[in-house]
Amino acid sequence: MKRHINFREPIVWRLATLMLIGLLGFSSISLAKGGKWRKKADMPTPRTSLSCSAPVVNGEIYVIGGALNFWTAFPTVEIYDPATDKWMEKADMPTARRALSTSEVNGKIYAIGGSTAGNVVLSTVEEYTPEGWPFAVSPQGKLAATWGEIKQSSLGK
Repeated sequence: MKRHINFREPIVWRLATLMLIGLLGFSSISLAKGGKWRKKADMPTPRTSLSCSAPVVNGEIYVIGGALNFWTAFPTVEIYDPATDKWMEKADMPTARRALSTSEVNGKIYAIGGSTAGNVVLSTVEEYTPEGWPFAVSPQGKLAATWGEIKQSSLGK
């Protein structure tokens, strides 16, 4: 069964806003409610080149990686809680990444590909749980993702 995206759903607006923030490098977030934009708490680490997706676990929005001026990759992980309008800093990723892809599967977040400073494209996947970054995942097959575009992915079970 196909599910169409309803742009009135709060989570869609949150994700769209974070994508815009990542592309433009803003340090704050605004959520649409009732057709009006409202300023929310500033993001602790202003940056560009964030993941083009913003995984949501337990109602919290994860903002992962990114870069300063498009080149200096960050390992930063910050969580925004829309219910409290507060940001929390979490354990950094083992690998600094910019222009990566992220995906949430069964409460775990996967940081996929991207690139490091110097524009070295990564072919690794790292798994994040609410407790931290327990290990790097070896994908079944080759993988490359950068600028939010996955070329080939096979996580398997």
